[in-house]
Amino acid sequence: MVGLNSIRKWFWLERAQWFESDKLKEIQNRKLNEIVSHAYREVPFYRERYANARVEPSAVRNLESLQQLPIITKEDIRDVPLDERTARNVDRASCYVRTTSGSTGIPLTVLEEPAAASHRAALWLRRLSTFGAGPLDRICIVVAEGGRRGQNPLLRGTGGLSGYIVRQRIKGLSLGSDIFDHVRFISRWKPQILVAPASYYRIMLRIAEDRGCKLTVRVAIANAETLDGLTRKLIRDQLHTENVFEVYGAAEVGSIGWECPSHAGIHVNAESLVIEVLRGGESVGEGEPGEICVTNLYRKATPMIRYLLGDVVKFLDSDCPCGRELPLIREIQGRVVDFILTREGAYVSPSRIMSVLEVVPGVAQYKVVQESDGSIELRVKVTDEPRKVIADALESRCSLLFGSTPVRIQFTDRIRDSESSKFRPVESHLTTEVRNVLTNI
Repeated sequence: MVGLNSIRKWFWLERAQWFESDKLKEIQNRKLNEIVSHAYREVPFYRERYANARVEPSAVRNLESLQQLPIITKEDIRDVPLDERTARNVDRASCYVRTTSGSTGIPLTVLEEPAAASHRAALWLRRLSTFGAGPLDRICIVVAEGGRRGQNPLLRGTGGLSGYIVRQRIKGLSLGSDIFDHVRFISRWKPQILVAPASYYRIMLRIAEDRGCKLTVRVAIANAETLDGLTRKLIRDQLHTENVFEVYGAAEVGSIGWECPSHAGIHVNAESLVIEVLRGGESVGEGEPGEICVTNLYRKATPMIRYLLGDVVKFLDSDCPCGRELPLIREIQGRVVDFILTREGAYVSPSRIMSVLEVVPGVAQYKVVQESDGSIELRVKVTDEPRKVIADALESRCSLLFGSTPVRIQFTDRIRDSESSKFRPVESHLTTEVRNVLTNI
């Protein structure tokens, strides 16, 4: 929710982005000590984890000592009950629930207390203002997880003055609804700012072009997925704007960074989190690729400390021409997904698919593949639940998602092809010929 707390934090964040690197490190050291102490004191998972590693949280006082703490992976916490990952001194009833299946297809739920949600909203406000958004601009945000407004802090709450502004100036479009309706709405409402996943832009612009609908925005922001060069050019050419920016984050750890207006790279929100770039558990040099490991410094309900996200990035060793001393990263690899096209001619977003499949009991991991002929194969790794029960639940949900499109459910003990490959939880190999037939039904 965008309230007074978010506004105050936003004003501070506007100043913080211009702090010198030494001051940013001082802020990180102080907040790091606070979050590690809090996690050890209040969160059963971290208390047990640190005790087993024989690590005293009091010894972690700065960035240099952070590597004493064990790295956490999604596999480490996937089967840990939410109660054990949640701080005992947090009012769970007041928290927002955030769920992700991320780049590995493994579902994970975290809680976000109101103060953390307020901070995340402030981070949104900072990057919007950095990209040139003003208070009178109309902003359209394509929301995931079947359109649950709570997933985006700018769309939470409808009361008071801030709620009125949200209703008038910020509109949410659900990835679970008809994308053809989205094109008509965007054409009619004419937002100056559009925020959506890269795959959404590709499909939406294809539909608009097929229908001879000319769309224009001043700023296009790509989130939730990696923005490749071809999609960036497509957005720039068909939305008639040079202001195309990428933002980077994950539900588990929050907003990580945003593309500098100079396009030199992604600025890390260094006052809000700590990132490490690792290979084999060790830090890599500047300019070398490695897996990004994130410590969130502001969320206390379910802390994430040294969480290995899985994406591969590079730290840039050059100063940014914009003058900010926030760290720069680039070449983000991961989160590559596709829309699925049904026999009825409906596009189903990856986020919609993930939100439906991730709640099926017994599903440990999954991958959805649309074959070249339009049929779908659902590969599933299960836990201890009876396969017949899981299959019945999956068939019901696939019918809801994909209509009459043929779906084959394949149970397997391994989904990921190799440790080095980029995992795609939703993938389409649909041929152009079949796509044209389905979209002209």
